[in-house]
Amino acid sequence: MLNGPMKEKESASINLVDVEYDVFLMLMEYFYTESVKVFKEVPINRKALLDLLKLADQYLVNNLKLECEMILGNCLDVETACKVLEAADTCRSIVLKKKCIEFIASNFGSIILQENFINLPKSILKEIFVEVAYRGICVGQGRNMGNNSLDYS
Repeated sequence: MLNGPMKEKESASINLVDVEYDVFLMLMEYFYTESVKVFKEVPINRKALLDLLKLADQYLVNNLKLECEMILGNCLDVETACKVLEAADTCRSIVLKKKCIEFIASNFGSIILQENFINLPKSILKEIFVEVAYRGICVGQGRNMGNNSLDYS
């Protein structure tokens, strides 16, 4: 950037817009050590990992992106699965997205009640409902509702 025909060459600085200072420091930590302390924190700081995933995707730091995906995929829960899914979709993280959709389908009765679920984009909701239908989970009222149905009447 500082050597090519970019505006940063003239100003000798790079302005990072919409990047929190702490997340930028994590990126720098990864560049120097190939690890980040947030990877080892208990409990896991999902917000920091989501922000770091987005930054790694933006700057094409693929190994960091993969590590974030792996950790986020292994710590999914009902409250955060939809946020992680949305970030996975934005960052084109195919494996993480698939894992999120499977988790949501497996916990559909709890997740469908979350506000984050309702606010998901239609394209993502469609993918979730395809997975739910594939698993044979029925939503709503109907005559032939078996054990795999969710009846909110």
